[in-house]
Amino acid sequence: MSNLRSSVKLLGSSYLPPKPKQSGPSPWRPVFWIVLLIAGLFLLARLPIFRIKEISVSGSANKSISAKLEPLRGVSIFSSKIDALQRHVQREDPGIGSLNCRRGVPSILKCTVAYRKPVLAWKNGKAQLFVDEAGYAFERSTEAPLDLPTVIDRAKSSPKAGDRVLSSQIVEAYLELDSLLRKSSLNPTEYFIGESLFQIGAIIEIGGREAQVLFSIASPATWQVKTLRAVIAKKGKTAFSNVDLRVPGYVYYY
Repeated sequence: MSNLRSSVKLLGSSYLPPKPKQSGPSPWRPVFWIVLLIAGLFLLARLPIFRIKEISVSGSANKSISAKLEPLRGVSIFSSKIDALQRHVQREDPGIGSLNCRRGVPSILKCTVAYRKPVLAWKNGKAQLFVDEAGYAFERSTEAPLDLPTVIDRAKSSPKAGDRVLSSQIVEAYLELDSLLRKSSLNPTEYFIGESLFQIGAIIEIGGREAQVLFSIASPATWQVKTLRAVIAKKGKTAFSNVDLRVPGYVYYY
């Protein structure tokens, strides 16, 4: 009788009795499996087989870097200490351009180190730093050649190792100008920065005496060097003390 009543539809009505609720899977079941998986991975990572046994470093000055990475021996290959020590080593030595470590499962850490390549020497009083292509200053490395273009910091900005003293575009402008001057046998003894980073000052011997020549980064270096050569050819042995090439189309000398 009860089964009959449950399926009875009232006459003239669209009413149907509600279907009995069915119990579904527990909403906590996925959470349980996720927690179980995380716990399993955590315990797996702590097994002795995954502790670092070998640290290999390739690149320049790898012996000193190997010594700094030695505390990682015995640490889990999955540990966050690897990335933390890697960042610490780079902060400690601004001369390091890049230090990349790759984890080799189960127990090998492979690192590659590259030091910054000096392209300019930077002098501020008695202090001297070196500058790479990106404009970062760092202390002398064993790879620094002795004939780098030297920039005298007359503004006395007192940069420290690790500071960015120039943009990469300004560094490129120095290197281009230095190359053009030397190809023209106008060998500058030094460069200097004074009023602005966007002008390049050079000390060049003209007519038997040193002259201060001002170049602009905003104008093509080829035009400025060509104009300087034309002035020297026109005036011959006349000695100049100052030449200003910063205004396009004009040259001032005295």
